[in-house]
Amino acid sequence: MKRCALEADRGTRTILAAENALRIEIRQELSSGFLLGIRNAANIPQGSLFPVGLKLFKSVAELGGIGSAFEEQVVQSLNRHSETEGCTPEATRRALQDVISERLEANSRAMTGHWLKCGDAQARDAITEMKTAVHSINVIQLVDDLVQPTSPPPPTLTNKTGPLNLDEDLRKSR
Repeated sequence: MKRCALEADRGTRTILAAENALRIEIRQELSSGFLLGIRNAANIPQGSLFPVGLKLFKSVAELGGIGSAFEEQVVQSLNRHSETEGCTPEATRRALQDVISERLEANSRAMTGHWLKCGDAQARDAITEMKTAVHSINVIQLVDDLVQPTSPPPPTLTNKTGPLNLDEDLRKSR
């Protein structure tokens, strides 16, 4: 919204700022365990144990989540999609797209209300810029990045010095 208010920052900067803000919000509300659970859920083999129409997930915890409202919304959306489509990668993507799009619209309405309360001359231009930026976000690409991340996982730390016995070290220091 700060970029939307400043005429010099409008355009590409506004779009990038809006997408970055959305990515940060998603990272804060969707735990890594939940994202892993979503990725794994899309690969559940369909068969007699998992018929179409069955709600596969009773809670966020089943997918490794921490229980945020955003995770709850994703689970509800995933259950709705899996009732008709089964738990497929496409259903998972559509569920995430629906929830992220709903979040974008809710944030857009909240910011519009905020700017209208300000009532200054720049409010209308800022609202128009914000709506343009929000509608320019590629939600499909964002979801693809969540479901199939392109960046490699962070390296794991290894202990190159061998096992450390803290009890022995503490006794030696006395």
